[in-house]
Amino acid sequence: NNFPSALEKDVAACDGVENVAVISIPGKRYGNGDIPVAAVVRKPDSTVSADQILTYCMENSPAREMPCYVFFVDQIPLTNIGKVDFLSLEKQFHDMTVSNPEIMDKVYSYYEKTMAMN
Repeated sequence: NNFPSALEKDVAACDGVENVAVISIPGKRYGNGDIPVAAVVRKPDSTVSADQILTYCMENSPAREMPCYVFFVDQIPLTNIGKVDFLSLEKQFHDMTVSNPEIMDKVYSYYEKTMAMN
């Protein structure tokens, strides 16, 4: 099982990351289980890439605490009561995958790689 707070802590420790929220997408290809995806806000003037964040997590975190994809947002959306608006992030990710279906191939490829590390 993935614990979003552990994933968020690990991603946030990467140089250049200002804020992060982890969402889950259904792992339809694999039957059960969700696949963690990180929405990241870069620090001002940071050029950290998704690959750098994934490499950092691979080198510093257990496989079960690694996101399988990273996408960047200007800010983490919040609800009216100040909590992370996960539905908004899930919609942003869904909209990205509709316009760029290759993203899901990357997600599944990385997921397979992390499962092999367990």
